Amino acid sequence: MLKFLVARSSWSRIGILVLLVLGGAAAGCRPSPEQQIKDAFKQEFRENGRRIAVMYTRFMGAPKGPVSGPNDFKGPADEAELRSFMATMPADSLAELGIPDPQAAGLFISERDGKPLRVRYGIAGPLSTTYVVVCESEGVGGQVKVFKSDGGSLEIPAAEADAALKGGRDAKYDPSSAN
Repeated sequence: MLKFLVARSSWSRIGILVLLVLGGAAAGCRPSPEQQIKDAFKQEFRENGRRIAVMYTRFMGAPKGPVSGPNDFKGPADEAELRSFMATMPADSLAELGIPDPQAAGLFISERDGKPLRVRYGIAGPLSTTYVVVCESEGVGGQVKVFKSDGGSLEIPAAEADAALKGGRDAKYDPSSAN
């Protein structure tokens, strides 16, 4: 009987040890908090329209930077100028947004409708205004997704897309509505 208890005890110890090792290995496989933040960021910026809108805003200037941004709050004149700007960005900054290569052909294509994204080039104005910067060509189910300079997006009726790209949905910052 004593032999059985000792043998059982050894197997119990081995079992506990195996569980501890497996548990530790499983815990070690989880991403670090920093990696979890990076993964969440990539998930947030998984759409090409949002990526383009964010890069467009960065082209205009940083809202927390000086009074005048690096491009005097003017948007790029065309796709070539925006791609050229993106090519000057550090690779890790682009990777955070999920942009493997600023020259990638698919970067300016909507994942939803498979058509080229429409970009509103040449915006000139303060970053205190939220601009509609990018719009899907056709959208899905009569709704197109538009992407704004503040990183947000919304779906609107396809019939309103042209007006949105001409400024019909821009919103000036109202300090009285801030908390």
